[in-house]
Amino acid sequence: MTPFRTSALRSWRPYGVPIVLMLIATPSHAQWSASAEIGLSDINRHPTLTLPDMHICWQRAFRPGLDLSGGFSWDWDHRRVYDLIEADVNFDVVLGSRNFLGIAPRVGFSTVLINDRVGFDGKNVGLMLHHWRHANRALRMDAAYRYFPGYRWFTLSVGVEGL
Repeated sequence: MTPFRTSALRSWRPYGVPIVLMLIATPSHAQWSASAEIGLSDINRHPTLTLPDMHICWQRAFRPGLDLSGGFSWDWDHRRVYDLIEADVNFDVVLGSRNFLGIAPRVGFSTVLINDRVGFDGKNVGLMLHHWRHANRALRMDAAYRYFPGYRWFTLSVGVEGL
C-alpha cells in the first residue's frame, strides 16, 4: 500500500488545472447548490454507512457542470473509516416540461484515505437524480461506482439539495 502523502497528493496536481478551468468556464448564471446526503456503500462486498456525504455543485441544464464532494464511510464493525474526496464533471439533463426532474451522469476522480493512514487515488462514475420540490430545494439521489487499486466501491445515497 502506498502512503497517502506521497502518492495521492502528488497525483492530484494534474487535475487541479482542469478543475480551476471548469470553475472559470462555468457561467455566472449557472445554478450552484450544496447538498447533504446519507447512504450505504458496498466496499469489496463489505457494507458501510456513508454519513455525511456533502456535495457542492455548479450546474445548468444541458451544459457541463462540476460536482465536488466529500464524505466519510464507516464499516459495520467500526474497524475502518474511509475518508473520500471527489471531483466530477457532470451533464445535467432536465426531464419534463416543468423542469422538476433532472438526471446528471457524472465521471471524475476520487481520493480515499483509510483509517487516516493509507490513501489511494481512483476513478468514479455515477448518476445523480434530483427532483425539485421548490425553486431552490430538491430531493437528490446519487449512485456511484468507484475503482481504487484493490477496492471496488458502490454507493447509493439520498439527501436534500439546496442547503
